[in-house]
Amino acid sequence: MSHQLIQQCCKQLRLGHIPKVYSKLNYESKEEYLLTLLQSEIQARASAKINRLIKKAGFSQQKTFEDYELGSAATTFNDSLSFEELKDLVFMERNENIMMLGSVGTGKTHLAIATGIEACKNGKNVRFFRVSDLVSILLVKHQNGSFKYRSS
Repeated sequence: MSHQLIQQCCKQLRLGHIPKVYSKLNYESKEEYLLTLLQSEIQARASAKINRLIKKAGFSQQKTFEDYELGSAATTFNDSLSFEELKDLVFMERNENIMMLGSVGTGKTHLAIATGIEACKNGKNVRFFRVSDLVSILLVKHQNGSFKYRSS
């Protein structure tokens, strides 16, 4: 009976992760148990948020910086930006755009996706489009009159 009550309380308080872990935790004091339980809920929420942001972004595939081979690729981007600064999302702090240039197969899409996924991990809303797909979407919206242009 108490398990059901705990589940009901957690549902009412929107603590979805706690019912999954509360009986598995080891602790030496009530405070340690409560702290571990609450930290587990916070971590689960953060992970769920990242997963939602990545899904919402619409990446065509999952790519990371760790998977990218920096060596011989001929992808170039802004002169003022190093590869490490790209990974650390420094350009976002400076409100800068990035243009990636290179021949087919040099990793432009890989880097764009990896950058977007890293931004999602940092709580940023991201939307991923290939240029050709974006142009098609904009053309359709323009043709059916649903494209609204806003200048900043």
